[in-house]
Amino acid sequence: MSDKNTKSNIKLAVFDVDGTLSSGVLSLAFLQELVQRKLFSSQVYQSLRDLEKDYALEKISREAMSEKWLATYLQEMAGKDPEHHLSAAEHVWEQSKANAFSFVSPLLDKLTEKGYTNLVISASPREIVKHFCETYNFSPERFRATTVKVSNSGKYMAETDVILSLAKHKLVQLNSLAESLFPDQEINWEESIAMGDSYSDVEMLRATGRPVVMQESGRKANDLVEIAMENNWTIVDEKNALDKILDLIK
Repeated sequence: MSDKNTKSNIKLAVFDVDGTLSSGVLSLAFLQELVQRKLFSSQVYQSLRDLEKDYALEKISREAMSEKWLATYLQEMAGKDPEHHLSAAEHVWEQSKANAFSFVSPLLDKLTEKGYTNLVISASPREIVKHFCETYNFSPERFRATTVKVSNSGKYMAETDVILSLAKHKLVQLNSLAESLFPDQEINWEESIAMGDSYSDVEMLRATGRPVVMQESGRKANDLVEIAMENNWTIVDEKNALDKILDLIK
């Protein structure tokens, strides 16, 4: 039995998914599939897209957009059968899994070999994120994704178990995940890695000594890339990510 005061050198490698380890947006593909299956209102779906457009046009703040988006999403999900959504998510993953970047498997293998514990923190729905994590050997206790509560009657509720829509939420979940995995051990945050592609990842990137920002080839530099440049963080694309990250952890 380990001593409660025993310290060990635990290094984490923490990843976002959409735009970071996979091209495209799994959450968007999932919602589109729900609409197609008539499990989600097309009018509500359009209102969510309109909120995103308003944010892009700076008509609404990030916080206001995220709060309204989540409340609208949860209201539409309430009362629905999770089994139908799980079936839709499985179909979407089968269609989308080829979008995962080729560097993902060799990078995760090398990080494991180097003693890192690989984690996923994603704002996308758990229903779809779990398929990514199963494919790349992230056990259920090593990932967090947006999770809607299920009632005793087995239906979705208009509440979340896990919320990840803002940068502060991702940091909270990262700390919670680290504590649940290693309650008696010290995390070596200085040697830990975090990788993301949007501003919602910024706080978990700042929590580690080796932040990595993904800028997919052909994509316009966003506010996270600008922060990375200002702070001399590592910036990668899908072609050089493996080499740059392996160089970072030498």
